Amino acid sequence: MSLLAIVMGGSWLTFVLSMCLTTIVMILLVRRGKFLYALRRVPHPPAFPIIGNAHLLCCSPEEAFKKMIKWGKKFGDIYLIWVGMRPFIFLYKAEAIQPLLSSSVHIDKSLEYEYLRPWLGSGLVTSTGEKWHFRRKLLTPTFHSGLLEIYLKTTIREAQILISCLSKEVGKPEFDIVPYAKRATLDIICGKARC
Repeated sequence: MSLLAIVMGGSWLTFVLSMCLTTIVMILLVRRGKFLYALRRVPHPPAFPIIGNAHLLCCSPEEAFKKMIKWGKKFGDIYLIWVGMRPFIFLYKAEAIQPLLSSSVHIDKSLEYEYLRPWLGSGLVTSTGEKWHFRRKLLTPTFHSGLLEIYLKTTIREAQILISCLSKEVGKPEFDIVPYAKRATLDIICGKARC
């Protein structure tokens, strides 16, 4: 009996399976290492292993928002927050997001966009790949700054109507905001106003 057979318990199957498992684990570790290395220069608040910055975000949404604004002022245009083992990169200023918006390469959506799919469907915001390219090409001319300025008054008026509709719900139990948001979106597009 060879030394290998003694170490591996005498089974070549066990040896092959353990080598496959070791290879898979090594590939995953190398990928994770490259990923972490790419993020090394992005500023972020101190994070704990495994939980990251999640402990800092265990507060009311208003407090979490205030913390994110504070971090944006402290770390600059771009900063990173770890929620568990998952990084979230925040872009604090519009100039920082411009390279991503104009890119045709970085169009894959993260897992969090799946939460928007029931509400928004598979539109420009949630779609990826060829579907996104096609829709973006169709919509780009409509978002020219000159055209947007024309519709700014309508958008502001409809936003004020939305605020007045939502303010009627203050002090009441929880309510579904989706119908209000859908109505406001359609009213902005159509230029109509109603509550």
